[in-house]
Amino acid sequence: MPEEFFIPIRNTATPPAYRYFNGKEWAESTSGKSVEVRSPIDDSVVGALQVVTTQEIDAVMAASKIGQRAWEATPLNQRVKVMHLAADWVRHFEEYLTTLLAKEIGKTMEEAKSEIKRTADLIDYYADEVQSIRGETLDSDNFPGYDKGRIGLVERVAWGTVLAIAPFNYPVNLSASKIAPALLMGNSVVFKPPTQGGISGVHLTQIFAKAGVPAGVITCVTGTGVDIGDYLVSHPLVDVITFTGSSDTGEAIAHKAGMKPLVFECGGNNPAIVLPDADMNLAAREIIKGSFSYAGQRCTAIKYVLGLQETI
Repeated sequence: MPEEFFIPIRNTATPPAYRYFNGKEWAESTSGKSVEVRSPIDDSVVGALQVVTTQEIDAVMAASKIGQRAWEATPLNQRVKVMHLAADWVRHFEEYLTTLLAKEIGKTMEEAKSEIKRTADLIDYYADEVQSIRGETLDSDNFPGYDKGRIGLVERVAWGTVLAIAPFNYPVNLSASKIAPALLMGNSVVFKPPTQGGISGVHLTQIFAKAGVPAGVITCVTGTGVDIGDYLVSHPLVDVITFTGSSDTGEAIAHKAGMKPLVFECGGNNPAIVLPDADMNLAAREIIKGSFSYAGQRCTAIKYVLGLQETI
């Protein structure tokens, strides 16, 4: 079943090369370039991601703009149904996605399964939460010198086309956390998965597409940041950029994005604070877990330990 569901996303080579999604179909890039994805576990080749051309990016952006208009006009209850179905597909392929994720980025099976489970739950959560978003009214007499003769109506509307750039360490969960909310609010999404973790990201794109996201509303462009990053973040048809990654990369994107609104999640500053009355055995276990699970490759990983003189 997984093989049939995901057949369109790759070619028949061994190991396979994964296609990009132009909004209507999984396509072969005309660039002739690709980048290998190797497993951190044994350095075996998991597959290859194509490097799309700037012309292909332009076509994706144009399709995204067209698709977004109709998607925003789609009733919210229908968008919610699509997201719930996407969550169901993630759960359906949990074992398959867990194995792929563990091999591609080097997580333990337990860590990988936790990410897949969390992803499905997160999509469902967003789909439920969006239905409670309300507009508001503002009375004009709130401001001195005005009476109640005017009423301001506030409504939340879609931005347009969202460029979603995901990190390598949680390539499924932190992709879904960008894609699902944007789609639910009526935006279209151009998804740029990480290189390491990109194969998992390509699979997630197929899940959203098969769940019923219309043509052009979800697209996926692949390639390294060096090859396509600058062109994507400075593209005139991008309305918003959401990014998770290093602070240095975030700063570089901000300089190149012009006046586009930015939603960034960059590096953390995460001390463990140990007080004199702490359970030292428990503190030690939690510090080790918080520092070294997934080899510390998390923005929330403990980076240093603080303690009072009495603690030390």
